[in-house]
Order: sequence, then structure tokens, then C-alpha cells
Amino acid sequence: MKNRPLLILVAAVLLAIAFTYAYFRWNQAPESLAQKDPDFKIKANTLLEEFQSNNAKSQPLYLNRILEIEGRCESIENQGDSLFFVYIGSHNGASVLCQLEKGHDPLPPVGQNIRCKGLCTGYDDLTGGASMDRCVLVNFP
Repeated sequence: MKNRPLLILVAAVLLAIAFTYAYFRWNQAPESLAQKDPDFKIKANTLLEEFQSNNAKSQPLYLNRILEIEGRCESIENQGDSLFFVYIGSHNGASVLCQLEKGHDPLPPVGQNIRCKGLCTGYDDLTGGASMDRCVLVNFP
């Protein structure tokens, strides 16, 4: 009976440590893909063509994989303070949408050929375009 308050105190401290660890792991920013090797290097137009011609085959091949794509920067869209979308390539009116990592500076000029590395998040049947997340520009000043 004398050890009961001590046991409760130890359990409370262990629970506090566990919850603190879980909180920081849950809110940890994802690892940057800048230093990771890509699973596939592909032209943006080729990627779009593969998704548009055979989505059932391309989806399992590219989904959640690190891709390095190359193509013409079609447009840049700003969403808030530091969220930028770069549209690369064009095939049948669709582009690859690349969401750049926060704090990416400088941005490429529209019309320039660029290479971008990111995590493929899938294909949108409605727009006909592919999308990538956590992107970084490769070999760009």
C-alpha cells in the first residue's frame, strides 16, 4: 500500500513521455526528397501519355513512387504565402501538377525546360493530368 502513490507517479510520468513522443512524431515534417534517388526518370509528356492510355497499368507502377520528370514549365500558380504549383508538360490538354516544397526559391520561368523530383500522388481522370507532391526542382539555380 505504501508504494501505490509512487507507482501512480511513475505511470503518470511514463504516460506523459509517451504522449509527448507521439505528439512530436505525428507533427514531424516529412523528409525532403532532395537527396533521395528517384525510382523512375521520365519525360512529363511520356508520363501523361502512359496514364491516359492505360491508367490501370500505370497507377500501380507510379503511385507513391519518387519520380524525376522533365518537361516544359507550362504555368505557375501561387496558393497562399509559400505554396506553389508548377505545371509541367502538356499532352492532350493536361499537365503534371507539381506541388513544390515550402520555401522553394527561385521559381522557374514559364516556357523553360525543367526537371522536377517528387512523390507521385496519382492521376485525375477528370482533368487527365498527373499530380506530384513534395516536389523539388533539380539542377535549377
